[in-house]
Amino acid sequence: MGSPWRGLTRLGSGARTRPPGTPDWLLADEPLASLDPAHQVDILDRLRGVAQEGRGVALVLHDLAQAARIADDVLLLRQGRIVADGPTAAVLTPERIADVFDVRVAMLPDSAMMVPIGRILR
Repeated sequence: MGSPWRGLTRLGSGARTRPPGTPDWLLADEPLASLDPAHQVDILDRLRGVAQEGRGVALVLHDLAQAARIADDVLLLRQGRIVADGPTAAVLTPERIADVFDVRVAMLPDSAMMVPIGRILR
């Protein structure tokens, strides 16, 4: 199965039903910066709504907990290089987070949410 990121230039059938001038893709670079938690949830819910309308949404997030909560697929980078990409639950694992970011995380029960619990010193 190919990476979901490789199809960014292809248009879906939803592109034919939107009003003229409506973008097929929305790129949001750190849309949660400096927002309180309630507004972070609001912004991500709105972006999820855009995706449910059939448009593509690509987010750049440093908050892995929010990425785990909202993303269908993720692209994980370390020093500008792709470490992993694919379904969120398969990519954002405690082991991979530890390896990439030197941070231990705990997963919340019955959830994709994670909480950083300590730094790994190497």
